[in-house]
Amino acid sequence: MLKEVEISKELDDVLICLVKIAGDVKAKKSVAEIVGGSFAQLMAAFDGFDKLPEEAKVNFQAFSSTIGYRLGELVSVFAAPGPVAPPELPPAA
Repeated sequence: MLKEVEISKELDDVLICLVKIAGDVKAKKSVAEIVGGSFAQLMAAFDGFDKLPEEAKVNFQAFSSTIGYRLGELVSVFAAPGPVAPPELPPAA
């Protein structure tokens, strides 16, 4: 059975990029590869960074659910014995 959970969009975009970068670091990619592979998406994600306090105020449950969900992915990146498929990056604007 599946359950739908509301998440915070701006926060999720930022956290997806951080999980992707963590996976790249674990895969021992060079800084140039990491930056080249996700720079545009990272910049797009951080464009909404100033909206995070408002997202937290409007729907704190969605905000905290987003942190929990992506934190689980981040832990799996480092805890898994091998590579973990990264989450899909948000589209660059």
